[in-house]
Amino acid sequence: MIVQVQRLLLLFWIFYFPFQSVFSQQSSRNNYTGAWETPASWDQTWAVPLSTKLSGYNITISGYITLNSSLSFSGTASNIVINDTLVIKGDLLLENNTQITINDNGILIVRGNLMLSNQSTIIANGYLIVAGDIIKNGSYLQGPFTSKDNPVKLFVGGKISPVELTYNYPNFPVLNCTAPTTTTYTNSNCSYGNMTDIKSDPIYSFFQSTCIIATPTIIAGVPTTFCAGGSVTLTSSAGTSYLWSNAATTASINVTIAESYTVQVTNASGCQSAVSAARIVTVNELPVAKASNNGPVYSVNALNLIGGPEGMKTYSWTGPGGFTSNSQSPSVSASAIAAMAGVYSLTVTNTSGCTNTATTTVEVNELPVPSVITPNGDGDNDYFVIGEIIHKVELIIFNRWGNEEYSNSNYSNNWDGRNNKGVPLPNDTYFYILKFESGIIKKGSVLIKR
Repeated sequence: MIVQVQRLLLLFWIFYFPFQSVFSQQSSRNNYTGAWETPASWDQTWAVPLSTKLSGYNITISGYITLNSSLSFSGTASNIVINDTLVIKGDLLLENNTQITINDNGILIVRGNLMLSNQSTIIANGYLIVAGDIIKNGSYLQGPFTSKDNPVKLFVGGKISPVELTYNYPNFPVLNCTAPTTTTYTNSNCSYGNMTDIKSDPIYSFFQSTCIIATPTIIAGVPTTFCAGGSVTLTSSAGTSYLWSNAATTASINVTIAESYTVQVTNASGCQSAVSAARIVTVNELPVAKASNNGPVYSVNALNLIGGPEGMKTYSWTGPGGFTSNSQSPSVSASAIAAMAGVYSLTVTNTSGCTNTATTTVEVNELPVPSVITPNGDGDNDYFVIGEIIHKVELIIFNRWGNEEYSNSNYSNNWDGRNNKGVPLPNDTYFYILKFESGIIKKGSVLIKR
């Protein structure tokens, strides 16, 4: 009975395992580009290519194969040999007793995490790029991860876990950050490079070509046309990192300069997007507001304001006593008074809707009317001078008895104490009436003293 059982076991070993070994061999078509999930990508008939969970398979990659999901690889003596290119758009889990060999010129790109079990082995003599983390489960003394390249062609986008794997463990020389035996990468300072280091490697352009990432959009917080001194916040759609056309690297930028702005985003797998559509920011110049007045003026004269520049859409004046005007150069009064003195403000708006403000200070002085004249021909105080005469003024002089001695309907500061006949008046006090064109009348007395 025992002998019969032994014979049966021997027959099972002879017939079953060779059959199983042949059945478990799969090779991608040489120089063929296609998806892992497509039967046409494989040399042997593989009607339903397994992708989620492989056990007991020996697979050779000789073309450019893309797996659009994660891959779990298990089974004693299971092996993947990569002679060309395999891109896994998900995680890669290597269970116990599995091995991946990346030969010279081979490329393995894992867009997710690479997870290693106790006795899983990786021989990376070509490129291995892991966009996520490398996670080791089990003993650090098992499952070697080696490469004959110098520098090692390993790039990792995430973390090494546990971090002790980077502490010079002999089974993991490619992860050494403590005492690397190969040339270290500039940014990572380890045997392996990170997503910054890969940008300087010839593989980078190909690595980026395997990405599928949406082109970002730019959202503006307020209108992108505004006046000088304003700003707008531009925000990119989501990414892990950002690169704006002005070299900014934040998700949002606050801009004040007229320019065309674009952004590229990179996702957690290190994929960089195409350049976004441009957002054009237009900054309109402010008008140069100008404000002045015709002062200083005497209290009986007109007070006018002068505004500029020409051609503004609106003008808006404000000033003392509640003064307002929408004229470019308004008249404040035909006859100024002291209460009109002060600061006047002009705000102008151009056709772009941009505004600017200027101010002018008005000085109103009381009209100087002399109380004494000394018309003796010495050139000093010989005339009755009432200050600068801008408009027509009438002067009438009366003696103490109310008799008119002198009158001039267009007075020009030239009365020297004579009557209408040109005869000098005697020293005495005389009375004057000043009638201004504005309607103002001033009365007072003046002493003639020779």
